[in-house]
Amino acid sequence: MRIEITSVKVVKIERKGSAVIGYADIVLNECFAVHGIKILERNGKRFVAMPSRKTKIKGRKYLDLCHPIENETREYFNDVILTELQNIEEK
Repeated sequence: MRIEITSVKVVKIERKGSAVIGYADIVLNECFAVHGIKILERNGKRFVAMPSRKTKIKGRKYLDLCHPIENETREYFNDVILTELQNIEEK
């Protein structure tokens, strides 16, 4: 089965001094939801970060709760979410 994003919801936010410019929720294959994906912008480059939680593990401040294993899937998520953000900004 191929992973497909069947729904994407993006909310753009204005936070001065923060790299976070929005959040996204996606639904995969109409049966699995991922909430709280951060949309970040650093040095003029935009990218997404999967949901994470703070840890007490030395050397690891945050731990992803879920994430793509393959680079191809990570790029696919990134492209779909950033395209939706661009569509919102153009409205």
